[in-house]
Amino acid sequence: MTKSNPSSCLLLFMWKWRFALLACAVFSAWLLAGPWILAKTPLRNWLLRKIAGSEEFMIESQDASFGYFSSLSLSGIRIETNDNRAKIHVEKIEAERS
Repeated sequence: MTKSNPSSCLLLFMWKWRFALLACAVFSAWLLAGPWILAKTPLRNWLLRKIAGSEEFMIESQDASFGYFSSLSLSGIRIETNDNRAKIHVEKIEAERS
């Protein structure tokens, strides 16, 4: 029968708590920064293309604002077909908070 060392049990307990706190901190940071990351990085255009769901045209925007306390907006939107026959430019689309 082996006896566990009390100091090793305490050390293991502390490491588990540190890991749990670190995981919570990373999750909280992602939750708070997620809208900004989606709006200000190339993920914005990737998301627009996935939402459009068509390979026949390309959609891009120059800027976006996704936030918890502000209204959603896209600006500088450009939509064009792959054969460059149709091009659409929209200055700004903004959603109202309800």
